Amino acid sequence: MGTAAADGGGAKSRIFRWINAARYVVAMAMTALILVMIAHAIKVVLRERELVVTVADGAVTTIGGATNLTFVLTIRATNLDGRVQVYYTNISVYLACKINTTSKAKYFLAFPIDDIAVSPDTTIVAYKSVPGVNGTGDNMIEPSLQPFFDFFANGRTIHNAVLRLKGTLKTEEYSGHNSTDRTVVYCCARLTVGVGDGDDDDDDDQDSTVKCTKENAVHISNKQPESSILSCELDY
Repeated sequence: MGTAAADGGGAKSRIFRWINAARYVVAMAMTALILVMIAHAIKVVLRERELVVTVADGAVTTIGGATNLTFVLTIRATNLDGRVQVYYTNISVYLACKINTTSKAKYFLAFPIDDIAVSPDTTIVAYKSVPGVNGTGDNMIEPSLQPFFDFFANGRTIHNAVLRLKGTLKTEEYSGHNSTDRTVVYCCARLTVGVGDGDDDDDDDQDSTVKCTKENAVHISNKQPESSILSCELDY
């Protein structure tokens, strides 16, 4: 009888040990699940945000002639995120085109624009008026680029230009702390460059706005293959 009691006590002890082991396994599983959820939440909070960059009217307008040629454009940067601010700084703009069937496509105009800081759910408008170079005095330019300025100074227009913005993008992860800087290029294709059509009153018409795409941050120069200058090659 004593043996039977001992056996019964041993069985109960084993059952309790199994229950405790099961509780331990469940607790470990719950802990692992919670850690995964926390890691995912941190990743969502700290992930890099992007800007939506567009060129208003899909155009760079030229004003004036040989002695006072000016290029005018409006760039919009929109932050669709509802919580963090996005910074795009140290921005250089490059404009390239091909002015006839026998010429080579080249970047003929490069200029900086002001840094952009875009608050959550906000659009920043960057307006830029760039004096053209007439190839005289201190403004002497590379001879191979002079035909581009002559072309636009004569009031002509092209419809397949490409504009690239190259700058440093970073995100405000939380108050006072930003993400690591990274170089980002936005490429805006199929732009019109030339004299304006004089129809600037319909601000609500967004059909001609060109949305820029993000591409690999390569070195931008006229040493690139011609095909890559006039196309936006995605590499992200």
